[in-house]
Amino acid sequence: MNNQIYKCPYCEKCCAVYDECHECISISIHKSKPPPRPYTLRTLAKRRCAKCKRDFIVECHASVSVLLRWLIFNDPYALAREIFMDNSDLVKKLQQDEKFMDLITKE
Repeated sequence: MNNQIYKCPYCEKCCAVYDECHECISISIHKSKPPPRPYTLRTLAKRRCAKCKRDFIVECHASVSVLLRWLIFNDPYALAREIFMDNSDLVKKLQQDEKFMDLITKE
């Protein structure tokens, strides 16, 4: 995903939006503020096209479930485990969720 180029939504001129991006992050370009994305972490940035001088919105977004899955399966530093070890209140809250605990303890 390095050095991806996207087009201005107004004049179709190519615009370099970012140099590097994590595999869990998706990029979208909008003419105006995009609608909310439930269960998603996102950032919005306003950019100006060098050709037509009009502003557009660059949205970077990642699903919370995709991020959690990546932390659990692909994290070489076990950050997911550290998150749970350092947050006893989070662990207690998850233990109170019967359906979640059933999923974890089911064989």
